[in-house]
Amino acid sequence: MELDKRNAWAEFFASYNHALGESFDAELEGIDDPEIMDAPGFDDAIRERVLIGMEAWYKRPLAAPGGPTPRDMVERIDSLDEAMEVFLLASSQCDEELPDPLRTKLEDFGSEAIDRLLPLVFDTSWDTVEEHTEERPDKMLAGAAALRLLGDWGAADPFELILSRFVSVPQPDEMICEAFVSYCNGIGPVSAGPLADTLLQAAAVGHPMTGAYEYLVIALSEVGRRQPSDHVFLCLRECFRKMERKVIGAICLGDYGDGRAIPALKGYVDRHIEQIDRQLYYEILSSIKRLGGDISDMRDPFGGSQGMRGPMKQ
Repeated sequence: MELDKRNAWAEFFASYNHALGESFDAELEGIDDPEIMDAPGFDDAIRERVLIGMEAWYKRPLAAPGGPTPRDMVERIDSLDEAMEVFLLASSQCDEELPDPLRTKLEDFGSEAIDRLLPLVFDTSWDTVEEHTEERPDKMLAGAAALRLLGDWGAADPFELILSRFVSVPQPDEMICEAFVSYCNGIGPVSAGPLADTLLQAAAVGHPMTGAYEYLVIALSEVGRRQPSDHVFLCLRECFRKMERKVIGAICLGDYGDGRAIPALKGYVDRHIEQIDRQLYYEILSSIKRLGGDISDMRDPFGGSQGMRGPMKQ
């Protein structure tokens, strides 16, 4: 890409990041209740309002009055090669998700765009980046952005390959994990069966329910609640029983929304009341309440009132 075009797109993405940040701040202003912010669907609702609010920015000239608007710049992209160049710049420069018009422009190229995105997903390391590393490699940024985009388009055909690669990595990078969950949400309930089967097979052979498998549980709880089934519920309950970090399983059972989880959650607290840690106890209480359960009969080992954060353990 020519230098002047690259600079123009750099200005585009810098302005986009600023406008998007302001839009999120405006939507979140005055909302500080954790129960509201942690509720299923809250993030999606905020995102939807932010995207609507960004429409004004897309129509406003980036530089001098009468100059091209952000939407004009995207509409002038006339080839898949150019669109992919802009996509690679966007994946490394956007603080959050890609601009909507750019995602739409890429989608217009259909299966050819999918064929160009898939190598970006697979031709990068998914392993956790070292903590001392200031930035993730551009290839990982592009791979994660491509995975999210495939989910946005509902591109389910490569799901089995993506799932197999994901669980083969002992500790995937958080950016890849979040992109994987986003991809599963994007392709929808079609991912629920394979996710549940993979988790149950791992649990049956005693595979540690850590790393990638924790994110499979998260993805299954989010996707599964859109089309609930006994298979999904029984899998989530079994994962809670087998997970080392049970707080994740407890939150996911609450998010999934099946009241049959209440006895399992209460039973765990009863059996481990002397050993349970503070965070897990209160997350279980929160899930029971969200599932419509009664917590008045539950003893609080941390001295708080039912369902409220008690004093910190000394």
